[in-house]
Amino acid sequence: MHLLARTVRWGRRVTTAARLASRHLFPVALAALALAAQAQESQSGDVPVVVLTPDARGIPLAGKIGVLVDESGKLGIEQIRSPEVEQRFKVEPGPVEVGFDEAPRWFKIRFRQDARIGEWLLAMASRNVSDMQFFGPFDESAGRALAQPVVTGTSHPYATRYLGHERFSFRIQLPEPGVFTVYLRLKSEFPQTYTPSVWELSTFAEVQQDGRLIDGISYGVIFGLMLYALLMFLTFRDRIYLFFLVAAFWALATLAMLNGHVARYLFPNVPAIAERISIVVPALWVTFTMLFGRRFLYMRRYAPVIGWIALALALLSLLCALAALAGQFWWTSLVIASVAAVGLMIMPIAARQTQKVGYGTTGWYLLATVVLFVSVLVLLASSWAMLSPALVLNNYLQAAIVAETALFSIALGQRLPRMWLLHGQLHDRAAELTRAAQTDPLTRVANRAGLSNRALDLLDSDKKCSLLILDLDHFKPINDQFGHDTGDEVLMRVARRLQRLAGPDDTVARLGGDEFAVLLTHLHEREELDRFAERVINSIGSPIEIGDRTHQVGASIGIAQFPENGEDLSRLMRRADLALYRVKRRGRNGWAFFEDLPPNTSSFADL
Repeated sequence: MHLLARTVRWGRRVTTAARLASRHLFPVALAALALAAQAQESQSGDVPVVVLTPDARGIPLAGKIGVLVDESGKLGIEQIRSPEVEQRFKVEPGPVEVGFDEAPRWFKIRFRQDARIGEWLLAMASRNVSDMQFFGPFDESAGRALAQPVVTGTSHPYATRYLGHERFSFRIQLPEPGVFTVYLRLKSEFPQTYTPSVWELSTFAEVQQDGRLIDGISYGVIFGLMLYALLMFLTFRDRIYLFFLVAAFWALATLAMLNGHVARYLFPNVPAIAERISIVVPALWVTFTMLFGRRFLYMRRYAPVIGWIALALALLSLLCALAALAGQFWWTSLVIASVAAVGLMIMPIAARQTQKVGYGTTGWYLLATVVLFVSVLVLLASSWAMLSPALVLNNYLQAAIVAETALFSIALGQRLPRMWLLHGQLHDRAAELTRAAQTDPLTRVANRAGLSNRALDLLDSDKKCSLLILDLDHFKPINDQFGHDTGDEVLMRVARRLQRLAGPDDTVARLGGDEFAVLLTHLHEREELDRFAERVINSIGSPIEIGDRTHQVGASIGIAQFPENGEDLSRLMRRADLALYRVKRRGRNGWAFFEDLPPNTSSFADL
């Protein structure tokens, strides 16, 4: 009877709860389902239109992209543009994140142009996309494509990339006002976060010039620190400097890989190797930095257990590098990230144990370790769609790698027991390394960093000066036909001729490739600059004898003046480039002043 009474009471409670749920909770649940259905409907609606504005500086397209997952992997552009497939595009609310899923993604992006003619660039933040196919733009009013499809990606030769640029980008030429649609097919073996943006073409080129300057400075700093380590090893014969030298080399290689320069200059026609290098180089960076830390902190004596763990992690990272060479990508990335995470935990512990026994030079090492492994985690998290790549695009990793190498160098400096005796010598060597970092290693004239440093002092003094940007004509056939050794010799001869023409206070710099700059401090009048430009063209145009062959190049020159055409080096270079572009369009082998260009000229599209 007692059991029966308890059963009855529980039955009454369940009935009451059900009545309350039907009265209060069920309407709430129905409302929630309605909201979810409404949100789903809004996500699968029409793709919004992105308005293209003049001087667009990276309009983000997150939340404005139609996305379709091609599970079969067989859809072509004709099927994609059919009405029944078009309805399947859904608009993601933010960046498009893709995990370990090799199914191709189709993007649909719509643009509206109000100007008569537009030159735009669709830029992709991702660098490790295996296959990318670009279709369009399609004129929505006429339904026709305005350009041929473009196929590129890391599995294709580097020459397929627009403008030869390290990041993937696609040119969009719109001949008239209206609404236009482009389609992208993307397939990657790596997890990705896609955050494309649209740029006005000339604005993008201007921003990339600044990026190249940062790249040059970063490479110069690390290269200088490598020279420093080599000199220290030759002076003290301490193998710790060799460990640092190798770690700094792989840090430099990682920078070059991240910036796309490894794929561009070392393996432009072997994309399979470039893809493998993108995993191998960071793995070797982690490996040798771990080995450097193990030796620097005397782990064998002061933290033996952690020392053995660090050695095992270094070997594991090295094995991952070998596996990546064999074509294993995603799991090697996962293991390298795990090694970095464990290293982030154990290295500070080992540094603290070493510090307790009286080895007091670990402070800078601790800071460098944190910078190093956090930067690795940011890189890999961005690659796996766990973190937005915005940090990567803002040169965070580049700054982190340079800072880590510099901090390790400082930590090494604290090891020197007789630093005060060698202070004068080290000061002279540091000055020499600084000069080396600002010098082009091939031509021995200034590089971008050297030009920037000289211009900073000159422009701050408010003295009048003139900047000539010079591009060699007919240089590429020499490189292609006779090889890079001959091309390098031509560049060195041109640099020497420019130095002979320049005054003692002028600066000759090689900006990269076959592009040079001359910063003049002693010529200001128009007639003087005309005569100087004519002498430059005549000098460079003189035959160059190399071996038993005679070669000849020409020169196109753009001229901008300070302060009339710009108040800083960036503006002067930009405007000299515009003048140079005018010369190129008119047939090359001449010069032009920025002040002679049409009024309000601010981009290449205006010429």
